[in-house]
Amino acid sequence: MVELEVQVLALEREGLLMDVGRILASLGFALQRQRLVPDPHGTLLTLIVRGPSRRRRDLDKAISAHGRVVSSQVEAAAADGGMRPHFAATRPVSAADYVPPPAVAVPAAAPV
Repeated sequence: MVELEVQVLALEREGLLMDVGRILASLGFALQRQRLVPDPHGTLLTLIVRGPSRRRRDLDKAISAHGRVVSSQVEAAAADGGMRPHFAATRPVSAADYVPPPAVAVPAAAPV
């Protein structure tokens, strides 16, 4: 048995946990914990699952091939039992951190 952390980015939240849960169950994995967080780019789903180590690659392929999944990552779960920051989370940006791009130089008009 192995404990894995599965992170998924999807565009829509509705039914995402159920869809990924069906994949987990079909491959013999059991859900230990889950976190579903909204993000400006979609929904971030983080799962801690336990199951057969020989099915890890199958799990990674099945989740990444799912039609609703934009991107995913499967790793060994953290030794302390906590969840890592999500790989696809958008970093919050404050107005003080924003630096506008440099102005584009406009060539001078030719004399008439």
